[in-house]
Amino acid sequence: MDEASLTSRLPSIITGAVWGAIATTMFIGGSSATAAWLFLAVLAPWIVWIDLRVQRIPTTLAYLAAGGTAATTIVTGVVDDTGEAIVRALAAGAAAGATLFVLAVLLRGGIGLGDARLVVSLGMVLGYAGWVTLPAALIFAILAAFVGVVLARTIRMIRSEPAQSHIALGPFLALGSALALAVS
Repeated sequence: MDEASLTSRLPSIITGAVWGAIATTMFIGGSSATAAWLFLAVLAPWIVWIDLRVQRIPTTLAYLAAGGTAATTIVTGVVDDTGEAIVRALAAGAAAGATLFVLAVLLRGGIGLGDARLVVSLGMVLGYAGWVTLPAALIFAILAAFVGVVLARTIRMIRSEPAQSHIALGPFLALGSALALAVS
């Protein structure tokens, strides 16, 4: 599957998602976290779907997710006057991205750079909720990934496929983030 064909319509989808999230949040009186999650709720399924299909997260989508999440959080945060939460969200995104980047470099293939880029946007919305939510999401993601790897390896063993095939981590990161927010 060709990456260009998967991302050719994304600029208009992203623009609509950002402005839709901002307008919806201002209309319903929500918070910056709500706007950022609305933005990611539109974009994350694309990222997860592509990661499942080609076992990589396109750089452009990861950067769009991070940039759109930051912009949505900042704009609606200024409207809501939640400066401390904005700083915490941006710091959490940077910390989560840096942590996974270091792990990706050290593990050389266990975690991809696309996963490290994706976790920046997830880290921002989790950081907005609080510092405790971010580690909880990573723990949930690791547990979900472990279960997913065991299931995938078992299925591949039954089908006699090579055990060293790549497994997409993006869906597990998204699932772990959603679980952490639901619990918090």
